[in-house]
Amino acid sequence: FLPFLNLSKLKNLKRLWLFNNELSSLPESFSELISLELLDLEYNNLSSVPKPITELKSLTSLILRSNKLRRLPQSIGNLISLKQLFLNSNKLREIPKEISELRSLEVLNLEYNKISKIPKSIGNLSLLKKLDLSNNRLSTLPESIVKLKSLQILDISNNKFKNIPEIAKKLKSRGSVIYV
Repeated sequence: FLPFLNLSKLKNLKRLWLFNNELSSLPESFSELISLELLDLEYNNLSSVPKPITELKSLTSLILRSNKLRRLPQSIGNLISLKQLFLNSNKLREIPKEISELRSLEVLNLEYNKISKIPKSIGNLSLLKKLDLSNNRLSTLPESIVKLKSLQILDISNNKFKNIPEIAKKLKSRGSVIYV
């Protein structure tokens, strides 16, 4: 991984774009980027979220779109400053309940995965404004989604719903935009 790059000297780095580099891992020293707010790792070859990422407490935007992620570590919940999380176009089958620890999260994009179940704990993301669950394998939604008082946009199109979930109707009556 970029051997010429001495990460320990980049303590003030705020934004880092490493997309489309065929990366399959990150060095442990990555956790030394203590001021990093935006990290774009889309279009790489990551099969799991590298541990050093989950130690970046200042991170507000994490883009892991179009990798080969199969699961998220429980430590994803450590990213307490995260406002935007893009995990679309991966191979995720489930979301850990620890996702609910991301209390600052406003945008969560999970489209184009293989997710068949959403944890009930998702209802704890009180600041979530946009939730994209389109193009997955969902046939139900947890009732707790109704607790997402800030939710403005919910996309559940192209899943395995036989009819419009009652939860979507409740959200629509609140003024949220629902794509089914």
